[in-house]
Amino acid sequence: EWADSGEIWDAFGESYRLLGAYENAIESYQKAVKRSDAKIRTIEQLASTQSRIGGQLIQKSLRLGNTDFTRAKDVLGTAIKRLELLVVIDPSSERHSLLGATYKRYALTLSPSNQQESDQQESDQQESESRETWFNKAKAEYEKAIKLDPSDLYYPLGNKIGLVLLVAAADADLLTMLESDLEAMANNLEPKTDSWARFSKIDVKLYRFLASEGIGHAVEGCDAGAIAQKYDTALNTNASASINERDSVLSQIRLFADYAKSAKIREAAQQV
Repeated sequence: EWADSGEIWDAFGESYRLLGAYENAIESYQKAVKRSDAKIRTIEQLASTQSRIGGQLIQKSLRLGNTDFTRAKDVLGTAIKRLELLVVIDPSSERHSLLGATYKRYALTLSPSNQQESDQQESDQQESESRETWFNKAKAEYEKAIKLDPSDLYYPLGNKIGLVLLVAAADADLLTMLESDLEAMANNLEPKTDSWARFSKIDVKLYRFLASEGIGHAVEGCDAGAIAQKYDTALNTNASASINERDSVLSQIRLFADYAKSAKIREAAQQV
């Protein structure tokens, strides 16, 4: 009987997740949440893994030149429902950040608000299905995460900054807009030495570079070649970097290169 408990299936799910075997992880987590001893953390991990698979499905479709994101939408939609419930019944900085990440992935399955088909219905449905709307929903979740845990804010703050860069208009004064957040992120990272922090310290330079290129104003010490070299060195020398961390670093750069509203920011990210 113990071998069919929620705790055991949760352990299987966690092992599969760490190995990057996400489909197997989901299957195990789904069995775990059906058991009487299921924990709320298992539901969170199930939603997190579904979110990551949704992101993988999007990238796979894009590589194949396929714009049918039906399965990705279904998987991400299920994750969103679980996470929206979790942040109501037991909110935490981590869960709001996870919901923000899932909203951001869902946004990639949609068209930009200024590229909606002309024969599409005007109305709340069109607004709710625009990419920029979902990016802004994601930013709001990261802001909630920051308020809940300001002592460990570099992940949600970094993602919030990234979303500002994604939706910024071409003429926005991004350096002025983001300076206080960039400084806060850098200060929060200073004493930290874990692999996420090491990558995030490079992210600060990336954000400054993209913000400066977006307004055509170079910042000393922030150039595409140097930033790319820092990421490359960190990825190749950091033996503790997990599959998730490596995927996160690379997908973030692709996100700016492919989806930033400002053409200058897209071009700057493509240089990196």
